[in-house]
Amino acid sequence: MKTTSTKTLTEMIEEIEHVLKRNQIEYKFSLDSRTFTCNGIKGVNENRFEIMLCHIEKLGMNGLYFRRIRGNFWTHKQLTDHLVSQMKL
Repeated sequence: MKTTSTKTLTEMIEEIEHVLKRNQIEYKFSLDSRTFTCNGIKGVNENRFEIMLCHIEKLGMNGLYFRRIRGNFWTHKQLTDHLVSQMKL
């Protein structure tokens, strides 16, 4: 899943952290790679994924790219759709 925003990277990082905490998703953030490594639902439907922040030069916007590392595809899609719907980008 991909999405874009006109917010600054700092504002996007704060918004992502806020939504992940609200949904009780464990995460680690790497400023060097601008990547959140997340552990979603525990148990049978464990879902691990990354949220990468990138800058789109031609549009002057920033983007989010969600990458599934482990877990069921449909569970991942439902979780990321839910997270994006809560983000004020």
